[in-house]
Amino acid sequence: MRFSNCQYLEKEGVTVAFRNNNTSAAILDGMPIFYDPFDTATYFGVDAHSAPTALGSSPGLLCGGIAKAFNINDNGSIAANEVAEAFAYGFTDAIVLVGTRASSNSIWASQATFGAGDVLTPETVNGYLIWTRTGVGSLGKQYFLAGQTFAGTSTTVGSASTIGLAGAATVSTIRMKVFVNCM
Repeated sequence: MRFSNCQYLEKEGVTVAFRNNNTSAAILDGMPIFYDPFDTATYFGVDAHSAPTALGSSPGLLCGGIAKAFNINDNGSIAANEVAEAFAYGFTDAIVLVGTRASSNSIWASQATFGAGDVLTPETVNGYLIWTRTGVGSLGKQYFLAGQTFAGTSTTVGSASTIGLAGAATVSTIRMKVFVNCM
């Protein structure tokens, strides 16, 4: 565990080390990670998976935080078996899924507006965060809260109309500030 230096106010927070224990999949900078249980970890307390792998079979895994690719050679991703850090507490940027469509020629449905303080949860298909609902309510421990407002979008048609990704994407993502509380 490492506490950041006060001279870097934007990244003030707590980071923890982890090793990407996915078989071959990289973990992108801004994705949530989850520590492996004792019976599957090679290095217990360090081995972690991205959300689709981790949550698919064991939804109760310990959240490690938001992965950060600090090494310039990472190109925004942490390869399998690579060691990196995850933001476990504080404000950082994360990848948030705001829309999906069936194919590159399908219509993008409108995306709901959500605000700072709304709950974000890991989704189990792509490994990003998604908007859950307004407010904290009785959902139990909140690991991720939106740190800014997303204005939403209206319905758009065709492969040329992507919201967060270029080309023929079937998912639309944004990078936004989130408050992480995985401690």
